[in-house]
Amino acid sequence: MVDDELKHLNCKVSNGTAIEIDDALLPLLGRSDPRIIAPILRLLNETGDQAGMWSIVHSAESFTGSEYVSGFLHALPELSQTCIWWAEVLLMRILNSDECRTELMEQLHDAPPITKEGVSAIFQKVSDDARFRDRTAAVLAITNA
Repeated sequence: MVDDELKHLNCKVSNGTAIEIDDALLPLLGRSDPRIIAPILRLLNETGDQAGMWSIVHSAESFTGSEYVSGFLHALPELSQTCIWWAEVLLMRILNSDECRTELMEQLHDAPPITKEGVSAIFQKVSDDARFRDRTAAVLAITNA
């Protein structure tokens, strides 16, 4: 049933409006199952209804910090290949949350190398901005360890 709901959401992301994307997210969110985080984040793209993309982001962020970061890290390798812009946006949003940033650092210790490489590549780019340098330094140290 979850697979059918994810397929329906994928269809709406591909050629639907923000309202249709919101409607397709509702049954998935109703399950309160954090296993949906990675699959919905993998649907983010730059060609779909951007208000709908933000609905996906907010839906994923509605879970606890640890659940959200875990789902994000599972989605990151694919997301960084399909839509780097959204991967960067999500990581910057994680940086801006003390809870999520701390959770990211904890979960990165045991993350697979491909995930660490993805985070490192994005954070190296983000750390060029002085506003983010202090927040990225500790995370980069973990990814390079």
